This record gives sequence, structure tokens and C-alpha cells, in this order.
Amino acid sequence: MRPILVAVILLTACSELRTPDPAQPPTDWQFTPGASFGPLLATSSEQDLVNTFGAAAVEPTQVHLGEGTFAPGTLVYRSDPLQTFQVTWKDTIARRTPESVRLTGDTSRWTTTTGIGLGTSLSQLESLNGAPVGITGFGWDYGGTITDWRDGKLAPLTGRMVIGMTPSDTALDTSSVQGDSVFTSSDTAFARLQPRVTRIIVWFE
Repeated sequence: MRPILVAVILLTACSELRTPDPAQPPTDWQFTPGASFGPLLATSSEQDLVNTFGAAAVEPTQVHLGEGTFAPGTLVYRSDPLQTFQVTWKDTIARRTPESVRLTGDTSRWTTTTGIGLGTSLSQLESLNGAPVGITGFGWDYGGTITDWRDGKLAPLTGRMVIGMTPSDTALDTSSVQGDSVFTSSDTAFARLQPRVTRIIVWFE
């Protein structure tokens, strides 16, 4: 066999055996509320996350649920704000069957197939929905949460995805839309505050 041909065969074999680079996981960075989050499916486990993203990127954690309560879960990409997410499990012992995935921050690579993600503006949500939405007042743990899609195009997200928003400038006065009341996004105060998505919970069915 010619030396060049042998070299080509050896290089091909090595490439087939090479372990995927965990820095470039096989995912499209999209999620479908109620069904999937990248490679994470309703039947997945923490070990599946390790297999996809690499052991160095996956670790157990306590997930903050709000108002001082926590649940055992899994944190992926702690040090990378663009890729990080947290998972809570229905089976917290075997750490399998995801209950929810949580995103927090100003921006992320993760988005829905329609482009909703951290950093999406309230006006963009209204445009995608085709109607104003109901949103809770600011200033408490669940402030800025979309509670009602008003029968718009995004109504199917109800029960499958929770979206929380924060004013673009937190120094602005939010007193007119503050507290645990529900306001309509067409209120002129929201145009001034220009809220953006900073919290997402994706629920699995």
C-alpha cells in the first residue's frame, strides 16, 4: 500500500475516534417551550447534559425559584453568561426528567425558534404577539412578568414559558407601574421604561 494512502486512512480513523469538543456542543441554541431545550428532551437526564456539553461544563447546584426558595438542579456553563442555563428535575434523586430550564441575564445564545430570548424588548414581544400583553408591576420577585398574552399569537406559550422583564435603565422611576398588580403593556410608562427580557423559565410537559 502506498505511504500516502496509509497516511490518509490513519488520519480518517483518528478523526472518527476523536471526542467532540465540549466548547462546540452539537446544539442549535434553540428551545421549544414545553418540549425541548437544545438537546434536552422531556426524557433526558443530567448525564445526557454531560454527554453533550462535557463534564467540565456541568455541575449540581441549588436553583433559586424565587422568594427565598431553592430546589436541587443542574448548572451548565457557569462561567459563560451567553451559554449558561439551569435545570430543575422532576426526579431529583436520579437527576432526570427535566421540570424546567431557567435563563437569567441581559443576553444569551439561547432563543425560541421565533427569536425570543434574553434581551428581547417588550415592543418586540408585542409585535410577535400581535397584541399588547398583561405584565406585572416592577419592584418584587415576580415583577415584570408576562401574565397574559391577550389571545395573541404567543398565547400557546401559556403554561410552557414564563418571561420576566426589567426596565432598560433600572434608575428610571417605575412608581406608576409597580407592585403585584397586572398592567397592560400599552401603558405609556412601558414605552418610557423600554423593558427587556431578563428572566426566562421553560417548562416541560
